[in-house]
Amino acid sequence: MRPNYPSNWLFNAAINVGKYTILFVFGGTLFSLISITLGVLPVAEIFIFLIVVLLWRVALIALCLLAAGILVESFR
Repeated sequence: MRPNYPSNWLFNAAINVGKYTILFVFGGTLFSLISITLGVLPVAEIFIFLIVVLLWRVALIALCLLAAGILVESFR
């Protein structure tokens, strides 16, 4: 039987960052498709710019948090 350890806050933070990043991508994609359909192209361009500039950095931070959380958990 596995003993009950307190939850690892670093791992939980990485999971939450990843979850909200994926929700941002799906919501932004839907928003971009709707804006292209309605003929408002600058909105889609802004979202594509955000993906290019910010998303890969946030994903890299989430992966580093996840790796750190796994390391801390393995040292327990």
